[in-house]
Amino acid sequence: MKKITLLILVFICSLPLFAGMSNSIEYKQLYIVGSAVKGGWDYNATPMSRIDNGVFTWTGTITAGEPFKFMNSNDGWHKHIVATTKDELIKEGEIHHLDFYANWQLPDALDNKFRVDKTGEYVLTVDLRNMCVTLARPLPAQTYPDKYYVTGSAL
Repeated sequence: MKKITLLILVFICSLPLFAGMSNSIEYKQLYIVGSAVKGGWDYNATPMSRIDNGVFTWTGTITAGEPFKFMNSNDGWHKHIVATTKDELIKEGEIHHLDFYANWQLPDALDNKFRVDKTGEYVLTVDLRNMCVTLARPLPAQTYPDKYYVTGSAL
């Protein structure tokens, strides 16, 4: 009886140690990782901008043929947000679904990554609430005339 009580006490006392190690998806942070992007495989290098709870955007260059995926935490490689198929070609204007795995040693069979077929500047939008990602080209920069003229009888 003493051994069981001691085991229960040790378990209860150790719970706070694991409190920050949630296996659930987080809606406040997201990182893009992979050899296709500037930050490479450093999960802390390329954070995405949060535009709403669980919705993120990122604009940058993606290299054709190189893989990328998303990480939902920067405290270790255990919250993977990946493509639903191996080497999934992400295309402009299409909705691509995502899978989430909380696994410190994600098997290669589940570690599906995205690729683009043409190197270029892209805008990625990831919606974790609906588990999807879209790819678009950035809008062209706005240009304005150097001078404005006002005419009319009211002047």
